[in-house]
Amino acid sequence: MNGGINVLEYYNDKESVYDNYFKIVENPKNINDVSIPQMIEEVKKQFSYKDFLYYLCSSKELKFLKMIIDKKFDEDDYLDYMCEIRTLNSKFIFNSDDLTIFPEQIKNVKEAVKKFEKEGASSDLYILPIAILRMLGYLSLDAFKSLSFNGSSDMSQKEIDDSFEYFISCPLFRFNTYIYEKDGVDYICYADFINIIEEIEEERNKYINIEPIDLNKEEVEDMFYYGFPIHNKKVKRMYNFINEYIPYIMDFVEEARALNDYSVVERFLKDDKAEKIIRDGLEYCPSCALYGISPYRYTKALENNKNS
Repeated sequence: MNGGINVLEYYNDKESVYDNYFKIVENPKNINDVSIPQMIEEVKKQFSYKDFLYYLCSSKELKFLKMIIDKKFDEDDYLDYMCEIRTLNSKFIFNSDDLTIFPEQIKNVKEAVKKFEKEGASSDLYILPIAILRMLGYLSLDAFKSLSFNGSSDMSQKEIDDSFEYFISCPLFRFNTYIYEKDGVDYICYADFINIIEEIEEERNKYINIEPIDLNKEEVEDMFYYGFPIHNKKVKRMYNFINEYIPYIMDFVEEARALNDYSVVERFLKDDKAEKIIRDGLEYCPSCALYGISPYRYTKALENNKNS
């Protein structure tokens, strides 16, 4: 459970640390004005707030942490938990090399797991809005606020604004989203897409919004947790193949999904088998450039329109 290597000893890539520090602390400094030790200290301070770790983690992450605490995790099964391991590592909670909880997080994890056992996870409320942003890439803030995530379509503007304030007060929601301004309009995007938002906009201009998004619970949860609809057999095969053989390209594959641009990942592939598996999987993944539907569905919709 405790490998002995602390957070500061583990993280040494400033840009990577900053990307996650930026999503966790409430008032992040500019990257040029803060060092890695300073960022780590600010992150540790954030975790010192009561139940912060609990509200930062999804139900899957809390279940995984409980498994670690209870010593029921079999390291031979680590591929089944790559999603949780990657995300918890990005949150400065879990050492993905040694498969251990960082020493300074043990107390926080135990308290979060205890609360989880008693109350369940609080993350379910945020699954749908974060999944939608991961599928679409971005929305105007007004459009996002107008979406009825609580099931009520009859809300006053004040109720809408209050509901959104509740959303952004949650560490899990803040970790996954980013609000920015462009040409006098406020937008909200999936946080990991901050650096490719302009590319998503450019690619989207090449296509038309041909079909509304049609989601079921399985697809929503897949997109929230994995960024890919792994209930689809071809996507699942792609996801498992990447995790087992080339895990370092996973972020690039998701960028390729978002942009509907296979060339993003093509340079990493050296054999026809890998190329086919990834091409086949991406064909069934919702793309931000295609307004949240997959290339397969987009092509079918075009054909249906021509024939109607």
